[in-house]
Amino acid sequence: MPQKVLRMFKVAIARALIARPIAGCVCRITRRQVSMKGVKYDLSNERLPPSTIASVFWRLHESAEIRMVRKYVQEGDVVVELGGCIGIVSAQLGARVGRFGRLTVVEPNIETTEVIERNLRTTSCGSVNVLNAAVGRGERIRYLASPDLVGGSTTHATIAPPSAREIGTIRLGDIDPEATVLVMDIEGAEWSLLDDELESFEQFDLLIAEIHRDGSRFVDEFCSGLADRNWRLVERAGPVVVCKRG
Repeated sequence: MPQKVLRMFKVAIARALIARPIAGCVCRITRRQVSMKGVKYDLSNERLPPSTIASVFWRLHESAEIRMVRKYVQEGDVVVELGGCIGIVSAQLGARVGRFGRLTVVEPNIETTEVIERNLRTTSCGSVNVLNAAVGRGERIRYLASPDLVGGSTTHATIAPPSAREIGTIRLGDIDPEATVLVMDIEGAEWSLLDDELESFEQFDLLIAEIHRDGSRFVDEFCSGLADRNWRLVERAGPVVVCKRG
């Protein structure tokens, strides 16, 4: 079977599994408590749509990122995660680093920070810190959350809609100066880090990131920018990359 046809077939199956009839059944059966790869997730927030709960249940949600985390993150690692969303990857990170590791999660949506904290309580992570902030240069910005909690965007206060909430920003290098692993899925804001704070990447040895398209720039351009600072690509799954320094 041609690869393009196979991909279309997989996408069709995935869409069917998270469609309303099946997703509703998943929510009723699981009562929004879903276990995946040794971690139990509490997804009881009613704003989370059934499709998201079904996506976690069928192991479709952030599947490539989770696979890379489980492959490359080790017990005892000190990790910074940018963009925790609802804590699906965060909890897997907490389980991987264990009681001798440390995890700091930065998430701009105050509602989902509560979900992240709840999900991290079920892991063995020795030290957890969840920051309600965005990565930036210390300025105040506004964050507009999507209605379903699993997305959002940041913008400067002067152009933000009235419904956007003001939050603080923190420099990447100030989050945890001892961290050596960086995991990020920040909906396109990775390009600002690449353009403006590339020097902050030097404290890390391992990067796991989901890259979002920025005009004509995509994964190859992002990895090329890192290569200028002695980073190399070691594995890729679609938009998710694993890079190591040195």
